[in-house]
Amino acid sequence: MLLWIGSFRRDLIVGFKRTKKYRPEHFDLLKALLRPVSQLVVTPHILTEVNSLAGHLPEDVCEGFRRALVQTIRGSVEQEVAATKLVAQDWYPRLGIADAALTELARNGRLIITDDLPLYVHLAEHRWPVLNFTHVLRAVFDWR
Repeated sequence: MLLWIGSFRRDLIVGFKRTKKYRPEHFDLLKALLRPVSQLVVTPHILTEVNSLAGHLPEDVCEGFRRALVQTIRGSVEQEVAATKLVAQDWYPRLGIADAALTELARNGRLIITDDLPLYVHLAEHRWPVLNFTHVLRAVFDWR
């Protein structure tokens, strides 16, 4: 959510419930990590979650955010994974559908950058590509 909110309006990072633990410089670091990436890969499940969380923004801000999200989505690669495939996985009950979709991306060699500890542990245990953003913040900013 930090990427989406920060890309829309940096000033929202510290005030929005889902990103208030971060600072604008954390967003800058995330953008720097993503600089070598030519296109962001998203799933419909992640986009649905981002869209739903955006509903917690003030109404006028939410509408602007969703308009901006259209451009971000157009510049991304959308990879669909059938929900029936995701819920058939052993880890679905523990992770939920959005993180199960991210697991599928990781299984196919896509690097997942996350601050979600259960997702990070799950992917790391399977030796799938994952980077814990909290670890990066601690290393760069001595962040707790």
